[in-house]
Amino acid sequence: MQKNRAVCFVLVACALFSGCGLGSSEVAVSSDQLFSDYRANEVAADAKYKGKVLDVSGTVTEIGNDMLGDAFVALYGDGMFSVQCFFNDKAQLAAINKGQKVQLKGVCDGLMGNVLIKKCEFE
Repeated sequence: MQKNRAVCFVLVACALFSGCGLGSSEVAVSSDQLFSDYRANEVAADAKYKGKVLDVSGTVTEIGNDMLGDAFVALYGDGMFSVQCFFNDKAQLAAINKGQKVQLKGVCDGLMGNVLIKKCEFE
């Protein structure tokens, strides 16, 4: 019985701390796939992406500030909505241009018109 508890503890600890790769929450995805997944089924996409660190690749369609002054880049969209990636460090956005292919990492915050990615940094 003690041996089973020890094994169970190790597996749980391993999953929680990602030491064995079982609990890894980072997901690699293209911006077009991310956008498509959210458009197809928001509930399923939230389960797959929300709250996780995403490694997102895509083409920049817009660079700007939102109404609150938060800096963002938009990647792939349907013309009206996109994957909107917010940066704490605005200086990172000075070196990019519309049409440029980028890869960034950030935390998915779900769908609010756009698919929102927070705390982004370029890779």
